[in-house]
Amino acid sequence: MADQIINPVKTSAIDSIKPHDLLLYNGEHNYTFAKDEIVGPLIRTYYVFRHCLKGRGKLVTDLGTMDIKAGQSYIIFPGMVVSEISDNDDPLHLSYVTFIGIRAGILFKNIGLSAKEPFLPWEDGRDFLPYLNITIDACSMPGEETELFRIGNAYIFFDNLIKFLRANYPRFLPDLCSDDYIEKALQYMDLNYTKSIKVSDVAAHVGLNRSYFFTIFKSQLNLSPQEYLTRLRMQKACELFAYPEATVASVANSLNYEPSVFFRHFKRIMGVSPSEYKKMLSSDTGVISRD
Repeated sequence: MADQIINPVKTSAIDSIKPHDLLLYNGEHNYTFAKDEIVGPLIRTYYVFRHCLKGRGKLVTDLGTMDIKAGQSYIIFPGMVVSEISDNDDPLHLSYVTFIGIRAGILFKNIGLSAKEPFLPWEDGRDFLPYLNITIDACSMPGEETELFRIGNAYIFFDNLIKFLRANYPRFLPDLCSDDYIEKALQYMDLNYTKSIKVSDVAAHVGLNRSYFFTIFKSQLNLSPQEYLTRLRMQKACELFAYPEATVASVANSLNYEPSVFFRHFKRIMGVSPSEYKKMLSSDTGVISRD
């Protein structure tokens, strides 16, 4: 049924949300497919954790076709061309949560998941389902969905997932020997992004030579340290632009950029100029919808 994947459509509802390192987006306890229904093809810009409550189907990506069975859990990664196809006799029932942010990708990769290997190690994930349900509930608590609430619950989800895997599937977890260096580097950049720091400064902080640090950083994040730092600064710029009094010049200065350099980086990463982005924020036309 892979031949049914034609003309991939990129989802855009989430594009109105400002960038974050890690943020819980939305979730649903029981997303029910019709018989033989196809959802896709889609290219998402965020991460989706799916759990199959019951039924059968196919996960069809640009890397191949995989069976979906009751009890299994899998990840849909940004940039994947994905269709989910429900069985005609035993349709799919899925629960899910979605996450925004580059740190979600780091955490999933550290766990041992990838677009090529998107399935969690269990055949029956009912023991993890309570943790998933708590996270889904956090997406719909009236009056509680502040930004900090969503950030906190995203980290709690990954903390529960990693602890669950360590306790029940320790062989599934990859060798995390370089993770401490990467985490320490990310923390250093998070604290010092307003300063004129270089890759050599970050490498020295974590106690590695520049060449080796560059290699392990890029292997983990698929970005160079400098590109990660630039993207982090652009994320912070987006947060600053949420304040009406913020000007392009003041934001550039806050991030230790010359205005022309800031303009060039912002437009390359965000796809619009800083002034256009400010207009988009003030128009308040963003719409958030479910996955």
